[in-house]
Amino acid sequence: MPENGPAGQPTGRARILVMDDEELIRTLAARMLALQGYDCALASEGCQAVEAYGQALAQGRPFQAVILDLNVRQGMGGLEALKALDPGVKAILFSGEGLPDGPAAELGFAAAINKPFDRADLLRTVAQALSQA
Repeated sequence: MPENGPAGQPTGRARILVMDDEELIRTLAARMLALQGYDCALASEGCQAVEAYGQALAQGRPFQAVILDLNVRQGMGGLEALKALDPGVKAILFSGEGLPDGPAAELGFAAAINKPFDRADLLRTVAQALSQA
């Protein structure tokens, strides 16, 4: 479970996979998370995310959470990627085009965040997902 750092911001030691088709977005999210102690890996689309997730499992260094972009211009999107991952994964839905109607949990996600996002929103959303049983 994440701890609290300066100004009550969650910190963590969890490994997180960030998948977004926009390099700037995935890099920014990973930097924000890394500053709070999270270990991040990046993927530009769902197939890469599924491959990275499988490799991490095989190496005995699994991801505790994944952040998946809902809509990817080229390649597999977040919903399809989630279906190919471990059903117990704590997945966060990432969307710049609005979130789907209904709770993210109905789609299998532990939490959701809209783009654009700020650091506090991202950290809070990751902490929320990680704290779920």
